Amino acid sequence: MTHELQRIFHALLFLFCFLPAVPLVIGWTETIQAKTKGDLFMVLLLLLVSGSFVWTVIGLFFPLALGRAHSGTRQAIITCNFALLTLIAVAAYLRKRDSWPTILSACAAALVWYYIAIVNAPA
Repeated sequence: MTHELQRIFHALLFLFCFLPAVPLVIGWTETIQAKTKGDLFMVLLLLLVSGSFVWTVIGLFFPLALGRAHSGTRQAIITCNFALLTLIAVAAYLRKRDSWPTILSACAAALVWYYIAIVNAPA
């Protein structure tokens, strides 16, 4: 029974790391299907969130992409990504009221980076 719960927990954590993908796909779909020329600033924010999310996914499979374990580089990468995504969420909210996919994806990705920060915190 314990082994089964552990597998379920690991599967939920893995799904949590991919949570930002859903609003990102919605945001890119809305941006591509927009009949008018999109707001360049909002596209830039969506690109930054996408880049941070891709970095998270790469870090899941290749941990050295985030720097060596418990190094200052890894902590800086994690902190900067978290701060950047928090600022992106605020900027998207202040810029445009109908930018919920960008806001949600930035918040979800920031939560993932926050989890990574907790896991990588020195003991």
